[in-house]
Amino acid sequence: MKEGKPIDLTSVPQKRILNEDGDIFMAENGEGPQAPKQPEGNNAKNPREEKIITPEEKQKINNAWQTHNSLRTSEGEKISVDEMRTQEMLKEKGFMPPLTQEAKDLLKNVDEGLGPSQFTARLERILRENGISQEDINSKNTQELFNILRSSRVPEQNTESQGKQNPVNEGENNHKKEAPEAKAPGDKPKEQKNINAEDDLFSQTPNIPDDEAELERIAKKDLEASGITKSAAEGSKIAQDVLELRKQQLRNTRDFIKGVEMETRAFGKGPAQSLSEIIQGVKTGRINAIDAEPYIQRYAEIAAKQKQDMGEQAGREWREIIGNLESKTGYEKTKALKDVIRKLNPDMTIPDEFFELVAKDDEASEQLVSKIVYKPFATPEAEYSLSFYASINFESFLTVVGNVEENVGSRKSSERRQNYKEQHEMALRLHEANKAIVTQSANIDGLMNIARTITPERLQTGIELDGVEQARQICELAFGRLYANYDRLQAQRYQTEIADWAKETFVSEMPKAGIKSRFEGPDKKLRNLEDWELERAFGLGRNYQATLLRVPELVSWGNIPKPSEEWLRSPTSETLARIIGGFKMLQGRFRSGVTKGGPTYVHLINHDAVKNYKGLSRIGVLDVKKELIPLSLFSAGGFEKGWRPVGSYLNTPFMKIDISRIPEALRQMRSGGGEPERIFKKYLEEQKHNDQSLITNPDKSSTEVNLGEFLVYNTGLLQEELGQDIEIKGIKIPKEITQTDYGKSKLLMEDMFLPLMGFTLKPKKVQEFNAERSRIEKYEAKGLSVKEGEKARKDLFSGHFEKNEKGEDVYEYDYFKYNQKEDQVNFSLGLLLSTGGVSSNIRILIWQKVADIMPLRIAQFLSEEGVKNLPGYEKVKGEKLSDGGTRLFKKDFENKLIRLHMIRMQEQKKVFEVTNQGRRHEALRLSDYFEAAGLTQDERQFVKKLQKLGREKASELAQVDFPHVAFLDDVPFQKSEYGNLGPEVYARRMNDERGYSEARDAAGGVVEHIGGSWGEIKKHLKEMEGALSGPEGSFTAQNVAYKLIKPYFMMAEQFGRAKIPGYKPIAEFLNIPTSHLQRLFSTNAPSWNVRELSVNIRDLAADDGILRNEKMPGEKKSQVSQLLTEFNAQPFKVAWSEFLNALMMWMLFSLAALPSKIKDYGKR
Repeated sequence: MKEGKPIDLTSVPQKRILNEDGDIFMAENGEGPQAPKQPEGNNAKNPREEKIITPEEKQKINNAWQTHNSLRTSEGEKISVDEMRTQEMLKEKGFMPPLTQEAKDLLKNVDEGLGPSQFTARLERILRENGISQEDINSKNTQELFNILRSSRVPEQNTESQGKQNPVNEGENNHKKEAPEAKAPGDKPKEQKNINAEDDLFSQTPNIPDDEAELERIAKKDLEASGITKSAAEGSKIAQDVLELRKQQLRNTRDFIKGVEMETRAFGKGPAQSLSEIIQGVKTGRINAIDAEPYIQRYAEIAAKQKQDMGEQAGREWREIIGNLESKTGYEKTKALKDVIRKLNPDMTIPDEFFELVAKDDEASEQLVSKIVYKPFATPEAEYSLSFYASINFESFLTVVGNVEENVGSRKSSERRQNYKEQHEMALRLHEANKAIVTQSANIDGLMNIARTITPERLQTGIELDGVEQARQICELAFGRLYANYDRLQAQRYQTEIADWAKETFVSEMPKAGIKSRFEGPDKKLRNLEDWELERAFGLGRNYQATLLRVPELVSWGNIPKPSEEWLRSPTSETLARIIGGFKMLQGRFRSGVTKGGPTYVHLINHDAVKNYKGLSRIGVLDVKKELIPLSLFSAGGFEKGWRPVGSYLNTPFMKIDISRIPEALRQMRSGGGEPERIFKKYLEEQKHNDQSLITNPDKSSTEVNLGEFLVYNTGLLQEELGQDIEIKGIKIPKEITQTDYGKSKLLMEDMFLPLMGFTLKPKKVQEFNAERSRIEKYEAKGLSVKEGEKARKDLFSGHFEKNEKGEDVYEYDYFKYNQKEDQVNFSLGLLLSTGGVSSNIRILIWQKVADIMPLRIAQFLSEEGVKNLPGYEKVKGEKLSDGGTRLFKKDFENKLIRLHMIRMQEQKKVFEVTNQGRRHEALRLSDYFEAAGLTQDERQFVKKLQKLGREKASELAQVDFPHVAFLDDVPFQKSEYGNLGPEVYARRMNDERGYSEARDAAGGVVEHIGGSWGEIKKHLKEMEGALSGPEGSFTAQNVAYKLIKPYFMMAEQFGRAKIPGYKPIAEFLNIPTSHLQRLFSTNAPSWNVRELSVNIRDLAADDGILRNEKMPGEKKSQVSQLLTEFNAQPFKVAWSEFLNALMMWMLFSLAALPSKIKDYGKR
């Protein structure tokens, strides 16, 4: 404790009964913002004798307060804004200002028997100084003036709180003086039962009599005093009714107060609790406010006295606590500080001396910040709000931290202060974003406002805290678990299936998996996370999952309820799920345009999207064709869809790769030549600053780069190589700004990716492999499609299971040798699957790796694709669900698999730690950690069967078109690099959601007006293409437009019989429909022949740019050409059709003229 700085810990500010809004309450000490105490008279005035304050009286009261304030300010005293607010409240209640000391002495002398005449000389001045008007002084005698002086005054006890101990003043100027409770600083105080105080309370408060005659007398007196009975004749029915009503009010108050008194005596309640019950009775209208006021004042007086006594005792305890802390050193001091903080209530004032001790201890500081900043996380549906005292405490602690001279925990005081401040800013924004997305998902404007303040630095601050990574991973697994059992997330299931399960699992498995805090225990080793760290971590992990829009993404995966089910019930995060879910979550769910062909049109769109799909039929219990593929229509998604995770997660320290083996692998696979080698050489020259030592002497070259940067840079180089060759009047357009051949780019990146995953060609298979590769590439050069090329290349990655020396099933590749010590890709596999630079063959290899190291994720995805048929499943099968079905796994076995995954992740990170020998790369075998996870022998055998099943299904999993990142539970979030994304990345991504929403709404206009004019349809298509071009680019927007246009043309195309010359005019005359649109609406709807189809298809490219007329690299045909082919509307076929129509018309006219010609011929 600092020398010369006295500590005053005994002063406890008084609390008001009435807040600024006029609501009555008595806050417990330490229960959020504390309100000042309502003024109490020395002699409580019976409210039944009160009069309504007249305008004249109100003016006198205002004048009195003005005089009172003028006197105080003339003496140099400042009056705060909060005290002025309190004064306004007192004026409204009719209270005069507190007496000056001279006036108090005057009244005391008068009460002791000295006559008023002895004070006449200074009486007038005293009266004026205490707010008595000159008019009253002149018109009233001395005794009357003394009576006025006594009446309706703010009591002496509260006078001090008004000027010196108002809680707002106390908080602003000297709030550290209030002490915590005696027994446990910060805990909610237990009210001390004081028998004498109770007896005084019940005996001195005026009671309402039980005797009916006495009750009637009081009621009549009340009515006479108020003047109510003057307007009604005595004995009349109205007077009797009013009297009875008043008597009933008194009875209600009497009976209610008796009940409160009985409970107070029976249960030992303190006066503050009893006071709260009376106030609640007033608020709910059970008792009359005027009748209750004397009880409220008396209870408040006793409660305030009790709190003052407790404050004095708490002050003594604080001095004892601080003295005890100062006597300790090292870990013992840290432990003692943490014990105090654990019991501390952040909503009370805390002395600076305690902050000074905490600020010099890194762990205690972190716990105190957590106690204050993350408290609102307990109620995710409520506003993020720190109480008045909590806010003051936090700011004061930051100030103290900033003044610490020495480094604490290897960080400077300025760094620590900034970090704590950022934690608060981050917690506030993530909490509000989670609320806006999950519990108020319609509040898009609120989310957009928050988004503008969520910076990469704030995202980084939270994700780096211990345990947040694992919390996000378990929240991610919760959805996989859900979809292994249920086909949708109903709103009522979110709490139990996602939030509650995730938190329970997180808290139970973290210590079992050996996840450590950055702080050490008494043995100088990293300790397990403590309760406060677990609470903080889970709250942040949950909020990240929502804030980055992963929750609405995964909600949109669910099945659409049937009309026979609760299909109108809103799902969790409905508004954002609708935006991300496109047609499926809005038009599909609500059957938009049901009487206007809308569902038919949407069904045609979905049918066209899935007609060529040949992968797995289900992911979990979700139908891939019905639930997942339709979501890909608009390419909508959350923060982690697209390029953002490449920059934030694939550039972490755990995604560092050593590229020194790539040149040799490329020479082996390409026989010393080819585009991949040329691209890689160019990469070295540009990115490695012409460092050719990688080729000549790899051991002396810096060969470590981030995987994300490596993929992005080489993809860019390939774009330069594979872009379009465009030249206009001799001006050559740079390839890097033109469209590239993404399919070929993936195949070329394949060769560079293989050595990073530990794959090299078997020496004996090099010639055979290169011969097969050359044969495939010759076919590709002659126009073999990318899809057919990938299918042919799949044979290059084929393999089979064989038994090893231990009798275990081991996967052996035909051409490749896999070396786990050279495998550098062991994290963020779900993200790699979603990146644009990964070929289908690499996707298969990644899914095989997922099967090896993430058996629980594979089991969740394949729950309906073979898991339940595996030998031994009955031993791990879960319990039956109350609403039908069965859990995939027993809780104990499921937790072991989660534990196994967490252990593997931690151990894999250790492999990549920098040592004196450099960085090591090695893919760890999951079986090495079976024992640490607690798996029995039977369970181990079942896990191996899961791994084998996953490998067998890898090629089918690779074909599943996941609408978003397939899974994120293997991402090392703690080392994320959000700063690489730019300062406005989050706000921009949230703004993209508006683009998705506008695109969906415009496309919805086509659904709703499918029978409208062609001009109206084009208008909606143009709006959709323009809106989607913002977040996704024009290439993707045109691809989506193609998917919408083709089904429309199918509905507008003429029936086959309408192509017969002359049929259509007859059909129109007879009002017979000749297209599906005409069948749905009327013969005024479009019905196009081949020529009209051709014209309208070309029109979409020529006038509006909705479709591409240009063939892009990697495409066999342009979009216009593809549509013309689909509808047989190519120029030659149009000309041929027109020729046939003309010929048929000529023949008809000729036949029509034939009878007359025959007749003419006969006449001849």
